[in-house]
Order: sequence, then structure tokens, then C-alpha cells
Amino acid sequence: MKAYKYVGKYSNFKYTVLSFLRVNKVRIFVLCFFTILGLLTGIFTAVKYLNGTELFNFNNYGITQFANGNIATTELFFKRFLSYTCFLFILLICSLSAFLLPIGCFVIVYRSYLLGLNITIIVVLYGFGGILSAIVIILPIQLCMLVFACLFYCMVRNRCIIKKKYGKAVGLNTILLFLIFLVLLSILNLLETILLILFSGQVILII
Repeated sequence: MKAYKYVGKYSNFKYTVLSFLRVNKVRIFVLCFFTILGLLTGIFTAVKYLNGTELFNFNNYGITQFANGNIATTELFFKRFLSYTCFLFILLICSLSAFLLPIGCFVIVYRSYLLGLNITIIVVLYGFGGILSAIVIILPIQLCMLVFACLFYCMVRNRCIIKKKYGKAVGLNTILLFLIFLVLLSILNLLETILLILFSGQVILII
């Protein structure tokens, strides 16, 4: 009996995921395309400045910085927490209107641009240790964060469309979705912080 129950839950989950992908396939494709474009643009921009000092100065954006292991890890964790909380909040606001959708896409592209820029800078400045940090730890975790951000953007936008069309949207409300994705990003943030402490004491990325 329990086996049938789990099979039923899996089928419902599978149907929900496939339905979401089918409805949002164009939106997801566009977001993925521009995210990859932003990532590559960041990489090529950093490669253009091969001198380490120039790279470091060029990277002074305010929301990104490099820090060594002497700075308190809790401070770094909460700086990143503030960064992606603002990121999600901007996506939430932009999803409320079709006119604001390009702004939300631009914010996602800009984050991916910063990611490409910073991982390249890390490789140039720190050599083999930078490759380990950038490719093995930072890149996959930050890409997962971007994927979650894109999914959040699509889900909240879907709710707004349904609510505007039918006057009511079923399922999780917008605030709850925001909190769920904030928790998911916080888990990834914590994982990134721990891995960087364990395997790369020299470099910690804030983005």
C-alpha cells in the first residue's frame, strides 16, 4: 500500500515538473541563453585584462569582492545572503508586470556576467589553486543559484499571469515561494562557504 502511495506521489511530482517545463520552455530557453551569454561575456572581459593588478582594480563593483581567510566567515556568509536576498526581491518585483520582465532578465544576465568575470580573475590571480576554487567549488554552486533564481522568476511570473487571468492562483503564494527559494540559496551559500574554507583558504567570492 505504501509503495503505491509513493508511486502516486512520484507521478504527481513528475507531472508537475513536466507541466512547468512545457509551459515555460520558451521563457527558460531565453533565460538560459542570456545567462550563458552573460557568463561568456564576463570570461572574455576578464581575459582581456591579463595583468593581475588591472584585473583586481577592474573587479571593484561593490557587490563583488575578494577576501582572504582572515576575514570572519560569518561576515562573508551574511554579505552573500544580503546580495542574493536583494537579487530575489528584484526578480519578485520585476515578475509583477510584463513591462518589468526585461529588467529581471538583465539582472540575471548581470549576475552571470559577474560570475564569469570573477572565476576568470580567480584563475589568473591564484593559478592552480584558483582553478580548483573556481571550477570545482564556485562555478557549479553559483550556477545552481542562477538556475534556482530563473525557476523562481518563472514560477512567480506564472502566478501573476494566472491571478490576472482568473482572479486567483492556486498553490504556494508568492511570499512562501520567496522564502523557500531564499532557504535553498542559503543552503548553497553555506555549502560554498564551508567548501572554500576547507579546500581554499586563500579565496572567498562574494557575489
